[in-house]
Amino acid sequence: MARRRRARRTRGSRSGRLTGRLGAVLVIVALVAWFAFTQLFFDPFEESQPGFDLLVPRDVDVYARRERLDSDFASFPRPRLFDKLALQPEWKSLTATDWWKSLSWPDELSTASDELRGQLDQLPLDVLDMLGTEVVVIGRNVAEGGPWGLLCRLSSTGKLAVESTQFEGVLGGRVEHEHPTVPGAPYFEASFDGQPFFYARDLDLLVASQDEALVQDVLATAHGGQERSVGLSRIVSESMPRGLTSPEDGFDLAFTANLAHLLPASGLLDGSVPDRDLLSDALPKIVDVSHMLDSVGRLQIVDGRVTLRAHADVDVDAVASDTGGLLGRPAFLAKQRLEDVFALLPEDIAATLTLNIDLRRALGVLVDAMDPELRTLVDSTLRDVSRLGSEKIQDAPSLALRLSRIVEDEITIAVRKNYHEVPEGSQPLPSIAIVLRLRDGAGWSQLEDFFLRGHDYLGLSPKRMFQIDEGVGTRKYAELTGLSFGEVAWMVLEDKMLLLSNDNDLLGNMVSVYSLHKPSVAGSRTVTGDRVRALLQSFEPLGGDKAQGNAAGWVDTARLLEILDPYGEYLADLDSQLDFATLREQERAKLVATTYAGELTPQRAKALEAELDAILLQRDAQRQAEVVPQLARAWRESLQWMTLAHQGVFALRLGERGADLHLSVGTVLE
Repeated sequence: MARRRRARRTRGSRSGRLTGRLGAVLVIVALVAWFAFTQLFFDPFEESQPGFDLLVPRDVDVYARRERLDSDFASFPRPRLFDKLALQPEWKSLTATDWWKSLSWPDELSTASDELRGQLDQLPLDVLDMLGTEVVVIGRNVAEGGPWGLLCRLSSTGKLAVESTQFEGVLGGRVEHEHPTVPGAPYFEASFDGQPFFYARDLDLLVASQDEALVQDVLATAHGGQERSVGLSRIVSESMPRGLTSPEDGFDLAFTANLAHLLPASGLLDGSVPDRDLLSDALPKIVDVSHMLDSVGRLQIVDGRVTLRAHADVDVDAVASDTGGLLGRPAFLAKQRLEDVFALLPEDIAATLTLNIDLRRALGVLVDAMDPELRTLVDSTLRDVSRLGSEKIQDAPSLALRLSRIVEDEITIAVRKNYHEVPEGSQPLPSIAIVLRLRDGAGWSQLEDFFLRGHDYLGLSPKRMFQIDEGVGTRKYAELTGLSFGEVAWMVLEDKMLLLSNDNDLLGNMVSVYSLHKPSVAGSRTVTGDRVRALLQSFEPLGGDKAQGNAAGWVDTARLLEILDPYGEYLADLDSQLDFATLREQERAKLVATTYAGELTPQRAKALEAELDAILLQRDAQRQAEVVPQLARAWRESLQWMTLAHQGVFALRLGERGADLHLSVGTVLE
């Protein structure tokens, strides 16, 4: 019995020793495998890089960061937002137009997306799983065609995929380079589709670019250079708008841009944009952005509403030479100002703009931008009128100066559809109202008398001038002939506000709306209605009552399209005008060589001219019946993208040290 017990103990001890040895072998194998994996690929337990804003060098011109790329796509590269947009009737109508079908880029983009999707489907890995979540796009000297770069936060799968490029046959092989200033931070050169590019993986960071220096600079910033990063710059620390509580709540893109480099290249500052007119020439000087330096901002799409909040530094030394009119003017609470404006405007207004502006400078800019022939006509007319009385206003600059002394530096402009018949061939201008706050009521009365005395020079007939006592002021208007608008109307409202319009009915509607509210201009007025509720909703993601500006505006896209619709035929007619002189000579040559060959007697010459007249009339009738409707339809279709938006508001503050932009647009995705 004792021997059997010893035998059992011997078998047990042998089994234990075998298990121990097997465990030791497994541990050794695991250690060797782990060591081999870390040497060949990466350490599974390595740390992560901080936010990519701390890895991007500060001297880039463009920086855009998305923290949760994986929440934007159900299947890369098709965004979730596009899937939702494609279901909307407005999008389906837009893509069904001949204008949309004539564009090449939608088909090219769709083809490229399908090809990329097909290539990704062949991969054993999910591209979103490889790229992880955080993605940053950067660009340096992009205005001069400089390089772009991509930063991705890699998942473990992504790290493995990147490290697999060391094997022959992957990306055609790679060449390793040592960083010139950062020991132990190698980067690699490879080629894709015949184009060389550079890339590096540092922990969970992947940086790639066709520019070697850009990859080197990102690595240098990651290894001890974070004090020179975008994320630790003063403007980002102080002025970057707050992001969403959770990145999955919506699309949230943070960005920076060097406007001092980007704006000059855009052509907006030097007049190189084609087809400019008086307004487009003057606007860059009135809303002067030439002093903008670095900027930061955040673009968000939450529940179908698009919002943009941005801030830019201003070149303080250059502000003293500003010749515009908006820069540095006092700011107002944008929502409150627009509510006050709505208390004066009828419901069918399409858009409104309100400004605190240096009116003297702004009017001076407009005068300087006038067409020389128009300027000569205005100056001549003013000199003729000046001879009729003691008021001496000799030219457009003196009129602008006089007006700037009469009214305050606050102006509001509103437009709506013109309900009146427009003379054939005239520009279909909308009904426009201008609201100014009076500084010198007596001065306005003198200026009004100046123009009324010169009615003959201004094309005004005393028999076609009228006035109506509205109780809160006298509304005056004069009927006009030969212009694209049929009348001019004006009124001083309670001795505080000056109302001007090219539509007497609009002015009458404004008085009616005003009378529904508290009768004091200086007092507060409570305004209700769908428009105000939409306004409150628009400003909510912009900080509500806190958004400030020295310019603010509101637009209803459906009503704005009603204003633009008549321009279809007007512009089509202008763009398709026939060169009658050239066409007549061409047709004359044909007839003289055929029907009217031989001696051209006076009787035959008269018949020739009559036939030429008939040919030209027929050609012009054909143009109006066929070409004009076709061009008008194409023009309207080119505006149909506006149906994707409903209403929008903005607030712009151009200060002497900084500028802020707030924009909120409701879309069909709401």
